[in-house]
Amino acid sequence: MAYYQAEQVKALLQEWDRVEETDPRILAYILGSISYDSADFTRSSENFSYSAVSQLPQKWRDRIDENNARLVAANQSPVDVNSLLNHPKELANFMLAYEGNDFGNQPGTDDGWLFRPRGMYQLVGREQYQEAQD
Repeated sequence: MAYYQAEQVKALLQEWDRVEETDPRILAYILGSISYDSADFTRSSENFSYSAVSQLPQKWRDRIDENNARLVAANQSPVDVNSLLNHPKELANFMLAYEGNDFGNQPGTDDGWLFRPRGMYQLVGREQYQEAQD
């Protein structure tokens, strides 16, 4: 775990000490979720750099299939997954800034890349980034 990641966990635990919640199961859930989202506290940004389709996590391959199905249903050409390999920005935009996405990202923009999952708490999407700023 990097220093800044340890500091974020430390800040989380300090905040936990300030709130009235005392159920250790909730703290365990929070820490478990963060551990899962950050690959055991080792990653603070979602990886979008892949050189082969076989390297893509299944969740991304499923999302590509879903997004291509949306395009075909709208009489548009599907995107060839190979064109997204070695292009992290394009992959993130295709994965996270499609029409009707749940993240508040605007299609046809770089929102998928700009608001990709990052941070210890894995904020994702324009809406979560804006909420975190408020």
